Amino acid sequence: RLDTPPEIKRICPGAKVSGGVSNLAFSFRGNEPVRRACHSVFLHHACAAGMDMGIVNAAHCEEDAYECIDKELLGYVEDLVLNRC
Repeated sequence: RLDTPPEIKRICPGAKVSGGVSNLAFSFRGNEPVRRACHSVFLHHACAAGMDMGIVNAAHCEEDAYECIDKELLGYVEDLVLNRC
């Protein structure tokens, strides 16, 4: 949940928030473009919400940057990650 980092920081001033990203798209194993786009989109929005560090595959960071995701795929993945109907 993307509303969690600010709440953690409100309750525990000075706390840092980190988490693993790969389990987010576990059900998309075998569909690497979607899986990797999910990771990038979540990381982008989680950092904007106050997450300080994400545990990611560093080899994919530049290649899978949020800005590099195909715009059509980005729309679908953001709907999924942000739970937009």
